[in-house]
Amino acid sequence: MMGVPSNVAQTQHQPPTPAHVEQARPESVQVHPELKPIKMIESSGNKNTNHPQVNYGLNAGTRAMGSVGVMPLTAIETIKANPSLRSKYPDVAQLNYKTDHDKIHQFFKLKPDALKEVANAHWNRIRRQFPNDLNRAVYAWNQGITAAHKADPEVI
Repeated sequence: MMGVPSNVAQTQHQPPTPAHVEQARPESVQVHPELKPIKMIESSGNKNTNHPQVNYGLNAGTRAMGSVGVMPLTAIETIKANPSLRSKYPDVAQLNYKTDHDKIHQFFKLKPDALKEVANAHWNRIRRQFPNDLNRAVYAWNQGITAAHKADPEVI
């Protein structure tokens, strides 16, 4: 190949590596459209999914997962409460969100579509609780459904 630097010619003829193939694979599950702003807040649009450990409350000692920051406890409770997810992921439903924290993270890291299914199911549950109040629904995503029911409207 005259006139083409050898490094360019090599790059043009190299077969795709598995990493390239993985990046090109279309995702089969999409996050609910209303979760896109939450995705920006939780992970800067999926740029930072290395969530910090929570140091207080019910989720103390655990870390959120994925682009929308699903907590392990939320994932387990959502799977248990949803018959379709419970039958699809029975082994995950049996895990303890604190003692099996690493197993839960590993499962969802290997199966990101499963985490999106859980996120969507949880969001659908929240929206059934707050069908006409998107602000309260977003508050429920971050603080929990019970806290959102109790929250002063001035806080939300």
